[in-house]
Amino acid sequence: MCGETNWVKNARAAGRVTLTRGRLSREYVVAEVPLGERVPVLRSSLKTEPMGRRQIALDADAAEEDLRRAATQIPVLRAALTEPDDLRDGPNT
Repeated sequence: MCGETNWVKNARAAGRVTLTRGRLSREYVVAEVPLGERVPVLRSSLKTEPMGRRQIALDADAAEEDLRRAATQIPVLRAALTEPDDLRDGPNT
């Protein structure tokens, strides 16, 4: 929801990311969600992520047209685990 950040640019360029929570890391393959498929993702995110509402000044009940317009400015990446059973300790181990 924060726009074209360096994290988004790096993820897009690499085509993969490693996300860490606590001591567990998982590697994901990422791909850009096509513009026409972003509205439901944004609507869902706005329901659960209060920070997103501040970033784009819309809420989950916003008109379809408003969300479509916002979707042109907000990168949306789809992430898929590279190996679903591959849980490993964080980067410091």
